[in-house]
Amino acid sequence: MTSRSTTSSTTKAQGTSTLGIAPLGETLIEAGSITRTQLETALASQRESGDHRLLGEVLVGLGFADEATIAEGLAAGCGLPFVRDPARIADPTVVELLSRDFARQHRVLPLFLVRGTLTIAAAEPSNVYLFEEIARRTAGKVAEGSNTRSNVVAR
Repeated sequence: MTSRSTTSSTTKAQGTSTLGIAPLGETLIEAGSITRTQLETALASQRESGDHRLLGEVLVGLGFADEATIAEGLAAGCGLPFVRDPARIADPTVVELLSRDFARQHRVLPLFLVRGTLTIAAAEPSNVYLFEEIARRTAGKVAEGSNTRSNVVAR
């Protein structure tokens, strides 16, 4: 599993935006998950209705994509792996490294600890500050993976 590692600072993933993250819409188009017309429709819907939902939420709401497709697109755009079936691979002893309240609030699931690096699944893989906070709380390195909000929260 290749991923960014976090200690006191976080390495930027490669991408095309100024934050080092590829735009979700373009990532989904490149993957063949949505069409350019669907992306334009979703963006127009956001603008015209004053919709404050995230693009992925709008795409799901319009029926153009499902939650897993959006999560996979976010992971790809951040240069992270998409963790399939995180509950099945999570080490029960590692899950307790973060409090349940913290994990639910931030939508993360600790998966396993190997050679001092904690691997987590996160619903928002672009939140580098969150990964820095997890590294601080666990006094170790953090490797990130992505998953859907419902899978991460369902622990």
